[in-house]
Amino acid sequence: MSEIPKPKLSVIVIIGELRDRAQKSIRALEDQTTTDPIEIIIIDLAPPEEAPLQICRPDRVIYHRESTDLTLASAKRLGVHLAKSDLVAFVEDHCYVSPNWAEAVIDAYQTGNWSIIGFAFHNANTQYWLSRQAFFFDFAMAKAPTASGIQSGVPCNNIAFKKQFLLDFEQRYGDLPFPEVIYQEYCAHEDIPVYLEGRAEASHDNFIDLPNMVKIHFIVCHLIASNRTKLWQWSLPRRLFYSIAVIPGAPILKLIRLMAFVHRRRLGWGNFFTALPVILTDYIIAAWGESLGYIYRLPSASTWCTRWELSTPRLKDKK
Repeated sequence: MSEIPKPKLSVIVIIGELRDRAQKSIRALEDQTTTDPIEIIIIDLAPPEEAPLQICRPDRVIYHRESTDLTLASAKRLGVHLAKSDLVAFVEDHCYVSPNWAEAVIDAYQTGNWSIIGFAFHNANTQYWLSRQAFFFDFAMAKAPTASGIQSGVPCNNIAFKKQFLLDFEQRYGDLPFPEVIYQEYCAHEDIPVYLEGRAEASHDNFIDLPNMVKIHFIVCHLIASNRTKLWQWSLPRRLFYSIAVIPGAPILKLIRLMAFVHRRRLGWGNFFTALPVILTDYIIAAWGESLGYIYRLPSASTWCTRWELSTPRLKDKK
């Protein structure tokens, strides 16, 4: 019996109770055109009464039903340790990769040996006004089409890593935190380049209502701040300073950065000013979440983030 080849890419997908979009995401991964072996690791956090997804390529899929109490951070950590490849990618259950996505990610890793590889994105639910505004400021840095190259940062949540990079990080800090922005901050500090592969395109479902969007961004920024203070061992005076300074400072810095992307990538100032009310609302509320995270971590923050990320519809009347 021939030996099963080691996969060139392990893709980790955390899914919840919204089965239609999860099925669509997995199907896009199953339909990859690459001839290299890949594995798709599904961590299913839906309640037990939910039926498993339909799998068309069992040769590519590893399916794990886990407790609904598992957080995104713990589920992703589990996926990393299950992965057999030297290259792992996280793909959200509301992100749908293009047919040649895996081929592009594998090629980028093999030619550059990058620690972090970001993707290029399309908006998957453009029929909603808020989705168009959310996509504009969440993915300005990586809106497809875009050129490949070293970047100061790439979008998180849908992102690829050299597995050894994550294992080394875990060994050094004792954790694999979520959201993944912390790894990019680590790379910036250690002069490790972050690469964006423009050929690795994916379509992303964005938020369609403002309350859910700002609620999730509040808790995500809260977790980012909390992770910083824990992992980098910030002193109390530094934490207090940041908790105050971030309230006016974070929205201003984010806005300046977004304007730089709009100018450099010629994304259109009309689009910017149309989205500005949503941008400011989101940035201001997220700043309060970040501020709180520097001085106190909400005990259920990770649980709330997981529940909201996996159960918030991004299409009307869809599961």
